[in-house]
Amino acid sequence: MSAILSKKNLNTKNMEQTRYFTFGQNHVHSHNRVTLDKDVVLRITGDCPRNIMFELFGDKWCFEYDKKPEMSYFSKGVFDINKNQFDNR
Repeated sequence: MSAILSKKNLNTKNMEQTRYFTFGQNHVHSHNRVTLDKDVVLRITGDCPRNIMFELFGDKWCFEYDKKPEMSYFSKGVFDINKNQFDNR
């Protein structure tokens, strides 16, 4: 596990938050052999999910949500970066 996804960043009990992120039309990333693109919602839980997002993907993503967005626009579903898996797949 990289320093970015260390226990400190992902599992701080006192400030833990869950955020959802989406990618733009031209933002295609690979994370642990998983393609993350416009059809995926990325879930990050940790003390500062936005910072983790910037460390992993720079500024090549689109929106941040505090709850799961309308999923009819995201055909691949939600990828939980903490568990390294898609939900209900």
